[in-house]
Amino acid sequence: MFFMDPNQNHGSVFKSWWKDCPVFSKFIFVITILTSIISLFNQGFMLFVLCFNPILVTQGYTFWQFFTFPYTCLSPISAAFSLCSFMSRCGKKERILGTFRFIVYFTLQNFIIGLTFIPLFYLLYYIGAPPEVYFFKLFISGLWPAIMVDMVINYNEDGDEMVQFMCFPVQLKKKWYPWAFFLLFSLFFGIVFTLLAGILTGYLCI
Repeated sequence: MFFMDPNQNHGSVFKSWWKDCPVFSKFIFVITILTSIISLFNQGFMLFVLCFNPILVTQGYTFWQFFTFPYTCLSPISAAFSLCSFMSRCGKKERILGTFRFIVYFTLQNFIIGLTFIPLFYLLYYIGAPPEVYFFKLFISGLWPAIMVDMVINYNEDGDEMVQFMCFPVQLKKKWYPWAFFLLFSLFFGIVFTLLAGILTGYLCI
């Protein structure tokens, strides 16, 4: 997005980007930063009220979590990386669709992510996975699932074309890029179910 060139005047770059950024994209940027800061002081509120928790949604009827989890980020570091990845495509799509249509698109996309995510929780529950796996890891927050949806959609256009995988000296077909990304993150952090939900939703949206 910006801040990639150390010789740039980052303040001017940010001001220029902010001036051109559509209104809803600005809202996503600001609320993601704010919730990431608030999470430093009250993460429990984020986890049990604003994040998408399958138990609470299906048994406690906290249906508002379908609509709050995309704006809920649990750490400033995660906010920084997710915003750097998401904002350029977010602003571009809002300009193409218009603000109202983009809000509807973004809301419906994340609603489908939530619906896709619920079976993952119960699958682990019924096969006897330890509670620390399916209870503490299976919630959704932030922009990463939406990033994966866009990645699947974009990389399945001309999917047999070969591309470099991130900064690694590895070439792979574009259509496998989201899965390679998912496997890399899962290698470091365990299976990242939020990314998997985004990938599956992406295939539903193709």
